[in-house]
Formats: sequence, C-alpha cells, structure tokens
Amino acid sequence: MARIKLLLKSKNNPASIYIRLSDGRNIDVMAKTNYSINPSDWSTIKEEPKDLKNIYNANLNSDLTTVKSELLKHYNKKTSDTVINTQWLKDFINPPQVAEKHPDKLVDYIDTFIEFKKADVKSSTITKCNGIKHLLERYQKHTKSVLYIRDIDAKFKMDFEKYCINEGYAPNTTARNIRFIKTFCRHAKSNGVETHYQLD
Repeated sequence: MARIKLLLKSKNNPASIYIRLSDGRNIDVMAKTNYSINPSDWSTIKEEPKDLKNIYNANLNSDLTTVKSELLKHYNKKTSDTVINTQWLKDFINPPQVAEKHPDKLVDYIDTFIEFKKADVKSSTITKCNGIKHLLERYQKHTKSVLYIRDIDAKFKMDFEKYCINEGYAPNTTARNIRFIKTFCRHAKSNGVETHYQLD
C-alpha cells in the first residue's frame, strides 16, 4: 500500500517541505514541494505544522493535506507502463508547461493575431484585419493554394500585388495590406512560428 510522508531536510529557516512516496520495496521517491516552514514550527512526528491555531500554519496544513490527497489519487491512476521516479513526482508537483501551438497557415493566424490584439487596438483595425483575411482567402481560391506563414517571401509579394491590381485595388491599398501581412508574420515569428528569411 502506498504511503506518503512530509518531511524537512534542513534546519535552516525557511526549510523546504519535501514529500516522499513509497510503496513496497520497488517505489521510494522524494521531491521538494512548493512550500516551506521554519523548522521550529514543524512537528516531525505528526508531519505537519505545530500550532494549527495560527492562521498561516492552518492554511499551510490544509494545502499540504490537499497535495497528499491529490498525489495518492494521481498514483492510483498510474498505468502498468508508468515509470514512478523522482521526475514523475516533480512533474506532479510542478506540471510541465505545454507550449501553445499557434497556426502556421496565414489566414488561420490572422484570427490568433486579432485575439492577441483586440484589447489594444481600435475596432477599425480589427475590421481591416478581417478584410485582409477575406482578401487572402479569395487569393488562395484564385491560386488554388494554401498560404503558410513560412512561404511569405518576395515571390508572394509580387504575385499578390499582381492579383490585387487585377482585382482593381489601388497601389496604396495593396501596399498597406502587404504591411499588415508582414505584421501578422512578424507576430507569428515572435510566437515561435517559422517564417521565411526574406520576410523583412
């Protein structure tokens, strides 16, 4: 049967509180929690803060009780191929952050850009962004292609300009739209999306 203990490994103040999980002979892992305490306020025997009438200690004890309970649940959900080691315990205490994956298609990324910027820009700017999105959708339909952010290069610029001229757009409008497209791509680049070396 799994057993969970709380302990201190230092007499310095503050001392980090460690959690230890053991189950039979094969499993015995320990890791540092995100909590600490003055060692003089810790009961080694009870594995909890001494003075629970103290509001700080009471809250700390409540948090530690929750951690123990959640750890036991997490352990009991393990599968046969789960490797129970120190890293597994550390990942339970501080779950790895999964990097948010952003769209790499230009048209799709415009929605992401708008979501990022909607609180900081005028509604007219959002309208322009959506207008360029619809223009790019028509361009994709015309060229029977899908625009990826990594494909926005000098050749795209020339092809897109020709398309806009044929569609009756003024040169100034087309130049402004291209500036917006570069802004979308630079924003995507700052979020880890691959861009073409000719972008700038």
